Amino acid sequence: MSYSRHLASPRPDAAVRPPVSVVLAASARSYVAGLTDFREGRVDDWIGAFADALSASAGAARSLSEHIDVLLAELIQRAGNPRADSVARRIITGLPAQPIVSAEIAADRYHVTPTAARAALNGCKSKPCSFLPGSGAGGAVSG
Repeated sequence: MSYSRHLASPRPDAAVRPPVSVVLAASARSYVAGLTDFREGRVDDWIGAFADALSASAGAARSLSEHIDVLLAELIQRAGNPRADSVARRIITGLPAQPIVSAEIAADRYHVTPTAARAALNGCKSKPCSFLPGSGAGGAVSG
């Protein structure tokens, strides 16, 4: 299951857009040469260079997405494999789009009461090797 489809936007219907500008900026000389090719009428050369950059960008986005999926699966396991429809799992799978979560944020985002959100966060926090700070120390999540 791919959890990181919301990487670029918290909206579930938003598409992940490969960051082609990062690839172009990483090779400024090639980018400027491509713009020069375009300006001088060598459009095919520029289209080829841009297509290569877009392909590299898409590959990097796919790799990042796969790494996030692995991390989220690990966090779900470390949190005791909460039910698929639980607030705890929704908080975990929502971390790429909302990496900082309080009870109020979770309540609003997942349409639950602040008490339910706090219980989900405290439940995750009490698991061994939890992803929340202070795990195992018995500290409660406030908020």
